[in-house]
Amino acid sequence: MIIRDKIEALKKVQDYKVEIAKLLEEIICNTSDYHCRGVNDFTINDDTIEVNYWWTCRGETEGDEVTIPIEWLNEGFDYKTAYQIYLLREQEKERKRIKEAERREKKRKEKEEYENYLKLKKKYES
Repeated sequence: MIIRDKIEALKKVQDYKVEIAKLLEEIICNTSDYHCRGVNDFTINDDTIEVNYWWTCRGETEGDEVTIPIEWLNEGFDYKTAYQIYLLREQEKERKRIKEAERREKKRKEKEEYENYLKLKKKYES
């Protein structure tokens, strides 16, 4: 395929890219970042779309990235509910991680206290 054929192929799908970018912008605004002002670029993977977008807040404009499941773009799909479920799962993971970290810290402190006890016992028994 020569470069001219590639350009013609791209021209045929250009409208689809704009339509998908608008839908991605709507999804981002309604879920993860209501400051989203436009999609800069996106990359389609097997199950997800990685979106690079611009946001504006209090006069500052910056770029950010978000990963969106492809199924969220299906017509009639309730991505807002799917996002809430995703947030609940992430919160549950965070709670479990914190609980595990607290358990490890408690175990470490108990071990440290026991070692101090053994040192003091040895010191005062002599």
